[in-house]
Amino acid sequence: MPDDAHLENKLRGLLRDPKWSVPPRPDAQARIRQAARRQRVRRARLTGAAAGTVIVACAAIIPATIGLLGRAPGLAGGKWPTASTVYAEFDAKLTGTVVPISAASNRPGKPIHVGGLMAVTPDGKTLYVSSGASTIPISTATNRPGKPIHVAGYLTIAPTGKIAYAAGVGGAVGSVGGKITPVNLATNRPGKPVRVCSIIGMIAFTPDGKTAYVSCPSTGPSTVIPINTATNRPGKPIHVGPGGREIAFTPDGKTAYVLGVHTVTPVNTATNTPGKPIRLGANPTALIAVNPDGKTAYVGTIGTVIPISTTTNTPGKPIHIGAGVPAEEMAFTPDGKTAYVANEEGPTGRVVPISTATSTVGKPILIGVGAVIAITPDGKTLYAAGQNKVVPISTATNRPGKPIRLPYGFPGGILATP
Repeated sequence: MPDDAHLENKLRGLLRDPKWSVPPRPDAQARIRQAARRQRVRRARLTGAAAGTVIVACAAIIPATIGLLGRAPGLAGGKWPTASTVYAEFDAKLTGTVVPISAASNRPGKPIHVGGLMAVTPDGKTLYVSSGASTIPISTATNRPGKPIHVAGYLTIAPTGKIAYAAGVGGAVGSVGGKITPVNLATNRPGKPVRVCSIIGMIAFTPDGKTAYVSCPSTGPSTVIPINTATNRPGKPIHVGPGGREIAFTPDGKTAYVLGVHTVTPVNTATNTPGKPIRLGANPTALIAVNPDGKTAYVGTIGTVIPISTTTNTPGKPIHIGAGVPAEEMAFTPDGKTAYVANEEGPTGRVVPISTATSTVGKPILIGVGAVIAITPDGKTLYAAGQNKVVPISTATNRPGKPIRLPYGFPGGILATP
């Protein structure tokens, strides 16, 4: 449709605007699949104690600067589960390769020759890898791919583990055409597509899995569409600030924070009413994540991370992580005491630990080009993937261990199963 094309062109221009875009990596044109992955929903990879999870809770559809929000499986008897396997996806041989790594021994297993955006069920039994044209389910017990799910787009799994939504066809800006497709994870069968809006930014589920929020970014006022996951019916649009795309929830699910070009809009999920926009005073990289304790939301910018009090919805003093370093990835220890920030683009990739109690920045851990991160559910080890390697990092000492060498090129993503 002409209107869709016009809107897409406008949004493309906004994403290219140097005032808020992240400097592209030299090989960005060769990595189309990763661009789709990182709208991440700039991948804020959130692993939280209060939420108790490691499931990937949002699919990335708008590329430029985005991140995946994650959440992990619940507590069992008050103890955190130990991740049995870490999965790293690399852009090898165009089609991609997923490498399973034992978290106990740090030894890689046999590579799985599929590639795309990864998501794992809350019970950790099935890994889904979406190429944009289809999705491949993989049993984590055997690491064997199953029958492809023929649905276009990238999969976002609900915290219930019963349903997922697929959206996005891998366009340069987002999902033009604006439909999402529900997928029954018990049968891996897609349902009837649901029309939402012209361009889909991302999908995020509330912690209870009852509602999916779909962002519809625009150069003007944007909207978020709530969808009842029991009926797959969209509700009334929620109006947020310009460019509103990334969504992060407080662990109790009462508030959704929608990150736009210059603002963050808090949304009351009980009434779907937007609150007063929070002005950032800086241009975000499209990273937003909420600490597992629910007290602070963090927004990434180039060179800083901005903390926002969820009690008052006021931004605090920026936390400096390095001049010119875009904050694009974030992972929390389950107790919420340490946040790890990584940059996949811009200067040489690094991981920066931050004490959330004092906002004190620790010594950067250099990883190399293409740093993406994931933390194990027990919070003991952070894994950082870079070009041709994965580096385990002790969260007790913030010291990197021996790199796990993997000759598969640039990483597209990494996650840890429960």
